[in-house]
Amino acid sequence: MQPKKKESTMLNQQPCNSHNALAGLSLGDLLSCEFPEPKWVVPGILPEGLTLLCGKPKKGKSLLSCNIALAVASGGRVLGKHIEQGSVIALCLEDTPRRLQSRLTMMLQYDELTAQAMENLRFINKSPCMPDGIQLLKQQIVITEATGREVRLIIIDTLAKFRPHRDALKSGYGTDYDDLGQIKELSDLHHVPILLIHHLRKSGADDIMDTVSGSLGLTGAADSILILDRGSGTADASLHVTGRDIEEAEHALQLDKATLTWQHLGSAEEVRSTTGQQTIVDTLKASDEAMSPRDIETITGLDNQYIRKTLLKLQKDKIVKKYSYGKYLFTGNSGNTEYTGNTGNTGNTSRLTVATVPTVATLSIKECTTCKKNYQCLDCEHGAKQQAINQ
Repeated sequence: MQPKKKESTMLNQQPCNSHNALAGLSLGDLLSCEFPEPKWVVPGILPEGLTLLCGKPKKGKSLLSCNIALAVASGGRVLGKHIEQGSVIALCLEDTPRRLQSRLTMMLQYDELTAQAMENLRFINKSPCMPDGIQLLKQQIVITEATGREVRLIIIDTLAKFRPHRDALKSGYGTDYDDLGQIKELSDLHHVPILLIHHLRKSGADDIMDTVSGSLGLTGAADSILILDRGSGTADASLHVTGRDIEEAEHALQLDKATLTWQHLGSAEEVRSTTGQQTIVDTLKASDEAMSPRDIETITGLDNQYIRKTLLKLQKDKIVKKYSYGKYLFTGNSGNTEYTGNTGNTGNTSRLTVATVPTVATLSIKECTTCKKNYQCLDCEHGAKQQAINQ
């Protein structure tokens, strides 16, 4: 006789709309509950609940929040994602109506919003501090939903303007946690995602999440954290994403200054890799001498291990060639005429003659701000050498 199979505790799940919170749930009840999928404002980036968006002053936090607000109100796109349409309540407590008008005019210069989209987005630039500010938001939610429109997002810009003013000595983990707890309670009660704008502290840290201004009570109370880290290179900024119900990620963004719109470039790791790879290729292109990873590191400042791995990939793709033990040439450069490998460019059979430059600076590419991208100057040794080659 076959033993009876044990029924899965995950079968026949039932909706778990409500239960006695004080009594709790048994394991059986919890496993039999059917919970709805989490809602997203921006898929993969901004989920439901309370999200902190942090960055240094004047680095584009408010612009990003405004980009998101317009996308939600219009059902458009932001950061490469299609957004579900809904109403937005935006507390822009650091902006005047004139500044908001100027920014929005630039953002919308190529778009024509419908009357519905215009009505969906409401800006408020004056609000009482908590707890009265919480009551104001509750009233706005009720007023909006009374018209049959769903509030899809609330933006509070910034936390410092919204929370009660306290002496710095009286602030701490408990205070920070309680303040954000009140805002999170509003989000949970009305099932409305809240994007809370906050600042980073001046000093850096090994863990970028430790750069959020204030105590760990802030990051501990929030459901998700976005950090806009403005940097240099191909991407104007990196957007670090982490949270309770979100996969940790880092996105590369670039600001279109003409429309004040943040563009999504892709994974920050992929963009950095592409940029670093191009830097290595450009460095080898500009050199008539075979170069070792150490030589490339000295000029570019890139990590030595990254350079070694990238050179192997470039060699496999026949973009660079190995000249001698540990040294590489760009495929199109001849290097030593005794080298019989693939030279890439036909007819390139003699060494390039580098003209003598009377005065050559000793700066590296990494240090030289003029030559850092195009290597066409006399401010650093590498740029001067390239100028001589071009001549």
